[in-house]
Amino acid sequence: DALCLEELDLSVMNDLPPIDPIHVPPERLASLRRVRMVGSVSLLEHAQTWSFLAGLPNLTDLEVGLTETAALLAAEALRSHAETLCSLRRLAISAAAPTPDRVPELG
Repeated sequence: DALCLEELDLSVMNDLPPIDPIHVPPERLASLRRVRMVGSVSLLEHAQTWSFLAGLPNLTDLEVGLTETAALLAAEALRSHAETLCSLRRLAISAAAPTPDRVPELG
């Protein structure tokens, strides 16, 4: 258990599966206040990860790099959990850099 975890940085982690709130219940991470996921496109392009993030009871600072798909999932999750996200004070969003398997081939 990581009950005392205050900060989680999963930057440039494209090989990780989504964070499923069934397996990692966000309500059990009451000390988690800051999350940074920049360059982790595969994590953020899953509804489970956004459900986990939106369910964190004391999240104050969220920094993410988003693709269009991830932005749509984020909007839906944040909208559906708006009442429980009252603690969120800082939301930093940047455009996600394409991963090597997403870079269009030229020529």
